[in-house]
Amino acid sequence: MTLSNLFSHRSFVYSLCFLAFTIPLYIKLNSVAIIIAAAVGLGYFIFNREEWKAKKKNYIPLLLFGGLYLGAVVGLLNSSSAPPALFDLEQKLSWLIFPFIFFLGSQPSRKEVGWIILSFISSLTLVSLVSMFTEGFQILTGAPAWKGWWGSPLPIDRIYLGTYLCFAMMALCFLYLMQASGKKKIIFSIWIILLLVALFNTLAKTSLTTVLALFLVFGFRFLYKRNRCLLGGAAILSIIALALFIKSNKGSMMVNAILYQKAIDSTETNHLLSDSFNARTLTWQCAIDVLSSANHWFMGIGTGDAQLALDDCYYANKLKITTPYFLEARLNPHNEYFSLWLNYGLLFLILFLFQLIYYLSLFYRQALMLGISFIVIIVFSCLTESFLETQKGIVFYAFFCSLLPFASPTNPKC
Repeated sequence: MTLSNLFSHRSFVYSLCFLAFTIPLYIKLNSVAIIIAAAVGLGYFIFNREEWKAKKKNYIPLLLFGGLYLGAVVGLLNSSSAPPALFDLEQKLSWLIFPFIFFLGSQPSRKEVGWIILSFISSLTLVSLVSMFTEGFQILTGAPAWKGWWGSPLPIDRIYLGTYLCFAMMALCFLYLMQASGKKKIIFSIWIILLLVALFNTLAKTSLTTVLALFLVFGFRFLYKRNRCLLGGAAILSIIALALFIKSNKGSMMVNAILYQKAIDSTETNHLLSDSFNARTLTWQCAIDVLSSANHWFMGIGTGDAQLALDDCYYANKLKITTPYFLEARLNPHNEYFSLWLNYGLLFLILFLFQLIYYLSLFYRQALMLGISFIVIIVFSCLTESFLETQKGIVFYAFFCSLLPFASPTNPKC
C-alpha cells in the first residue's frame, strides 16, 4: 500500500467519522481522534498534492477562527494570572486545528457528510441511553446523579448533552424528509422520538426552548408553502398561547424577573427554574459591573483575571444569593458573549458575532436548513451558557462549522 492510498480521500472521511463518533464521549478519546484526523488530513495534503490543488478552497474560516484564537492570545497577554489563561489557550486550539484539517484534507461529498453526522448521532444515542438508564438507577438506589452502576461519571454534562440532542434531532428530521423508503422513514421517526425523550430527560431548558422555536419556524415555513390560511390560523393560535402563558402566574413571574431583575421565589415554582434563573441574573449583572469598571468594556479584563473579578462581585452581592453553591462553585458568566467580552475584549466579541453572521449567511445562500438550525442552536446556547469555554463546546462548534458547508446541495462532489 502506497502512502497516497494510506492518506486517501476514503481514509480522511473515515477519520472524520471516528472523530464525530467521539465528540459526545470522553475528552481524551476525542483528543486522540482529532490528532488522527489532523494527521490524515496533513498526509493527504502531502501525498495527494495534485488532487488537493484541484479542489476549491475557502480561506475565510481560517481567518475567522484564526482571529478568535488571536483573541485567546490577547486574553493571555492581558492577564496577571497566567495558568487559567494558558489552559484556555490550550483548549481553544480546536479553533485552529479544525479549519486546517478541512483546508488540507479532502473534500467530503454531501452523502459522506451525512454518514459523518450519523456517526455523531449514533454515539450520542448510546450516551443518551446510558444517561436515561443511570437516571433510573439513581432513583432506585439513591446513587449520585449522572453516574452509572460501574461508578464512572458520564462523559458529558447534561447541558451539552441537551445541545447535542437538539442538533441531532434537527439533522434526523431533515434526513427523514430525504428518505423515499417507508421503512427508513419509520426508523428515523422512532429515532427522533427516542432523542426527544432523551432531551426531556436532560432538563436542559434552553435546548428544549430552541427545539420548540425551530419546529415552530419550520412548521410555519411548511404551512406558508402549502396553505396560507393554515399559516394564519397557526400564527393566531401561537399568539394566543403566548398571551395565555404571559398572563399565567409562572409566565408573569418570569416576565417581571426579566424586565425588573427580580429574583424568582423558589417556593412559587420549580427550584431548578428559580435557581438557574436567579444565578444567571446575578452572573450577568456581575459581568456588566466588571466590564463597566476601570474601562474594561473595550479591552476586557483578561482570561486569567475574569473569574477572580466575578468572584469578588459574587461575594459583594452574597445577600442576593439564596444558595451557598453559587458562591462555592465560582460560576462563569453563563453567557458566552459576556465570557468573550470579559476574556478577550470587545473587538473579538464583534469578530465572533461576525463569524455567526457569516455562517448564517453562507448556509442561507446554500439553502442548507440544517446549517441554519445549527447556528440558531449555537446562538441560543451561548445566551444561557458560556458554551465555548469547555472542549465539549469548542469542538462541537468548530467541527460542524467546518463540516456543514460541504452538505450544501451545490457541493460539486455530490
